[in-house]
Amino acid sequence: MKIETFHFDEASREVTDQVISLVRKFLDDNSEIEYVVVATTEGATGVAFAHAFKDRKVIVVSHQTGFAKPNEN
Repeated sequence: MKIETFHFDEASREVTDQVISLVRKFLDDNSEIEYVVVATTEGATGVAFAHAFKDRKVIVVSHQTGFAKPNEN
Protein backbone atom coordinates (compact mmCIF):
# COMPACT_ATOMS: atom_id res chain seq x y z
CA MET A 1 0.00 0.00 0.00
CA LYS A 2 1.42 3.35 -1.04
CA ILE A 3 0.44 6.32 1.10
CA GLU A 4 0.90 9.93 0.01
CA THR A 5 0.39 13.13 2.01
CA PHE A 6 -1.19 16.25 0.55
CA HIS A 7 -1.33 19.71 2.13
CA PHE A 8 -3.75 22.51 1.30
CA ASP A 9 -3.38 26.18 2.15
CA GLU A 10 -7.04 26.72 3.02
CA ALA A 11 -10.29 24.95 3.69
CA SER A 12 -12.99 25.36 1.04
CA ARG A 13 -15.57 23.43 -0.93
CA GLU A 14 -13.09 23.20 -3.81
CA VAL A 15 -10.51 21.62 -1.51
CA THR A 16 -13.14 19.16 -0.26
CA ASP A 17 -13.81 18.14 -3.85
CA GLN A 18 -10.08 17.66 -4.44
CA VAL A 19 -9.81 15.50 -1.32
CA ILE A 20 -12.77 13.40 -2.42
CA SER A 21 -11.00 12.79 -5.74
CA LEU A 22 -7.77 11.82 -3.99
CA VAL A 23 -9.59 9.48 -1.61
CA ARG A 24 -11.50 7.89 -4.52
CA LYS A 25 -8.22 7.15 -6.29
CA PHE A 26 -6.74 5.70 -3.12
CA LEU A 27 -9.80 3.51 -2.55
CA ASP A 28 -9.81 2.34 -6.16
CA ASP A 29 -6.22 1.18 -5.63
CA ASN A 30 -7.05 -0.37 -2.23
CA SER A 31 -10.43 -2.01 -2.67
CA GLU A 32 -10.14 -3.97 0.59
CA ILE A 33 -10.75 -0.80 2.61
CA GLU A 34 -14.37 -0.75 3.81
CA TYR A 35 -14.51 2.37 5.98
CA VAL A 36 -13.91 6.07 5.35
CA VAL A 37 -13.60 8.34 8.40
CA VAL A 38 -14.06 12.05 7.78
CA ALA A 39 -14.00 15.05 10.13
CA THR A 40 -16.48 17.87 9.68
CA THR A 41 -17.30 21.00 11.63
CA GLU A 42 -20.72 21.95 10.29
CA GLY A 43 -21.61 18.75 8.42
CA ALA A 44 -21.14 19.72 4.77
CA THR A 45 -17.95 17.70 4.36
CA GLY A 46 -19.57 14.67 5.97
CA VAL A 47 -22.55 14.89 3.63
CA ALA A 48 -20.27 15.30 0.60
CA PHE A 49 -18.27 12.20 1.57
CA ALA A 50 -21.42 10.18 2.29
CA HIS A 51 -22.73 10.99 -1.20
CA ALA A 52 -19.38 10.36 -2.89
CA PHE A 53 -18.68 7.03 -1.18
CA LYS A 54 -21.99 5.20 -1.18
CA ASP A 55 -20.00 2.02 -1.84
CA ARG A 56 -18.23 2.33 1.54
CA LYS A 57 -19.15 2.75 5.17
CA VAL A 58 -18.62 6.42 5.96
CA ILE A 59 -18.08 7.51 9.56
CA VAL A 60 -18.46 11.24 10.18
CA VAL A 61 -17.00 12.83 13.32
CA SER A 62 -17.23 16.37 14.63
CA HIS A 63 -15.75 18.27 17.53
CA GLN A 64 -16.55 20.83 20.17
CA THR A 65 -14.20 23.79 20.23
CA GLY A 66 -15.51 25.21 23.48
CA PHE A 67 -18.08 27.63 24.76
CA ALA A 68 -18.17 31.42 24.58
CA LYS A 69 -18.43 31.43 28.39
CA PRO A 70 -17.67 28.53 30.74
CA ASN A 71 -20.48 25.95 30.64
CA GLU A 72 -22.72 28.12 28.44
CA ASN A 73 -23.77 27.46 24.88
